Amino acid sequence: PLHQVGPEVVLTPAEALRDYTEVVVDGVEATAVGHGKVLERDDRFSGDGPWPLLDADGRLLAVYGSHHGTTAKPEVVIAPAGG
Repeated sequence: PLHQVGPEVVLTPAEALRDYTEVVVDGVEATAVGHGKVLERDDRFSGDGPWPLLDADGRLLAVYGSHHGTTAKPEVVIAPAGG
C-alpha cells in the first residue's frame, strides 16, 4: 500500500537516472541550466546522452539531450534558475 512507502524505498530523481552519464555543473552553469540554456558539450558529456545535469550537491537540475553538432539542450528542466 502507498501509505507504507517511505524515503528508504523511494529513489531521488538523480538516483533514478543513475544509469546515465551524469554531468555536474558549477553555480554559474546551474543558473544557465535553470534557464534552459543550450550548452557546449565538453568531456563531461560522454556518449550520446541523455545526460542528467546535477548541481554540486547531487540534485538533479535537468536532463539534456544531444543538439546541433557539439551542443546539448534541455529535454526537461527540473529545478528553475535560482531554485
